[in-house]
Amino acid sequence: MTPVSKCVGVALLLAAAAVTSQAFATRTTLDGVYSQEQATRGEDAYNRNCARCHQADLNGTGGAPPLRTSTFTENWREGYLGNLFHHIQAWMPPQNLKGTLPEQRYLDILTYVLAANDFPAGPKDLTKADLDTILFVEAGGARELPPSSTIRAVGCLARSGSDWSLTRVGETPRVHDGSESYESELAWSRQLALGAATYRLPNADEDRKESDLVALIGRKVQVKGTLGGQAASQRINVFSLETLPADIGPQCQP
Repeated sequence: MTPVSKCVGVALLLAAAAVTSQAFATRTTLDGVYSQEQATRGEDAYNRNCARCHQADLNGTGGAPPLRTSTFTENWREGYLGNLFHHIQAWMPPQNLKGTLPEQRYLDILTYVLAANDFPAGPKDLTKADLDTILFVEAGGARELPPSSTIRAVGCLARSGSDWSLTRVGETPRVHDGSESYESELAWSRQLALGAATYRLPNADEDRKESDLVALIGRKVQVKGTLGGQAASQRINVFSLETLPADIGPQCQP
């Protein structure tokens, strides 16, 4: 189990609620999550496949954004490394070469990008299994989410009158795709422990049949959307809602 000191850092990513427990032992990009040898392989792969657009110094040009400095870290902080990996894999190299590199090469390139942003190396290679358990943070550690962040939340669907809400929510990490979920992300959500926060879902029934939502009351679900409000008025403007299995991981009802 992860030491309490690391759990404290992760708790800071919540804008208004505390993390009560974690499904997985979570690390951050400050914890040496890749090896120097892997980053060296990644540098070679980057130079062969990415430098033409993003430049050898990773500062970007034209339509290719920078992959270093505070602009880059601000865009990806408070989300899991899986966000960045899947973005790189889905969109790079550009045009008809998107997604054509071996998976290991994408992992190596990701570690080179981490190294170029001065995140420390450690004793082991980064693996795909690590991606959804490592939080991307800035040099100073985890901070509150940026305003109107797109987040992922797991909790219990509830209704009071005509108002929908998500109760027993724990951590709310940032995501970059609010409409789709990759399989490893859903696996993470299935096992995630529940928390104590509640978020209103003001548009939960806009694009969904009421009967479908009613059938999910009291069930564990994953919601993605933009975060808004504060304290008792905190809300998620829903982009997607996924039902999670009733026989895997912690559940809303014993």
